[in-house]
Order: sequence, then C-alpha cells, then structure tokens
Amino acid sequence: MSDNPSDWNIVASLNNDLPLRHKMVNGKKVWLTREESNKLYATWAKNEAEREAAKLDPTNYPLTNIQFHAMVDFLEMDGPVRSVIEAMPKGMERSMALKRYENSTSYDRDDPLVAAIAASEEVALSDADLDAAWMEAKEL
Repeated sequence: MSDNPSDWNIVASLNNDLPLRHKMVNGKKVWLTREESNKLYATWAKNEAEREAAKLDPTNYPLTNIQFHAMVDFLEMDGPVRSVIEAMPKGMERSMALKRYENSTSYDRDDPLVAAIAASEEVALSDADLDAAWMEAKEL
C-alpha cells in the first residue's frame, strides 16, 4: 500500500466522512478497506503536519553570505557582533570566528557560534527575534 493518498483515487462515502480509496493496478481497481483508508489518511495527515512545521523552522534554512549579512545589517548588529568576536581571547578560535563571520558561504541557524553571539550581552537578541529575522532573510 502506498503511503501517499494522492496515489489513490477518492470515492466519496455516503456513511462515513472519510472517503474510500482505490487505484488501478494492472488494469484492475484495487480498493482499500475502510480501516486501511483511515490509516492511510492518518499517516498522511501526520506527515503533512510535520512538513508544515518544518517550513517554519529556521534551522532548515541555511542563509547565504548575502542573506546573512543583510539580516545583520537590518538588525544593526554588525558592530556588536564584531565586538563580541574581538572580545574573544586572541588565537585561532577568534581568527576563525572572524573569518567565518565575514566569509562563510552559508550560515546555519543552529551553529553554536551564531547562538553564542546572539545571546551575548552586546547583541542580546532573543531566539524568537533571531528566528523571525532569519526567516525573513531566507526570502531575499
């Protein structure tokens, strides 16, 4: 049985609000039982809800360099972000953080560096505010 209801033709049922389903297999109609149809629909509905929730999760959308820096510019956070990086102890970690900030080809919302900078005193950006800005920037 296919888990995709669109693979099955729907036939309205007179005595139940969930439809019966069938599809053609080798030229013959194959019908699902009421139980199979209900199970197929429930699985599909659950998967559809998960797909819709994933669309709202900023961790599913890496930003390009341009999108990320447009977001930072819009939030007027370039100076504070650079201050946080400059406050790191001198060494490779600070150098790498600065280069990643300036030159990465993509940025992930769940990157620990992004989270640490956003939560710093200088930036003080809430997760909700960062998520909203991230989702707006992904549309650029």
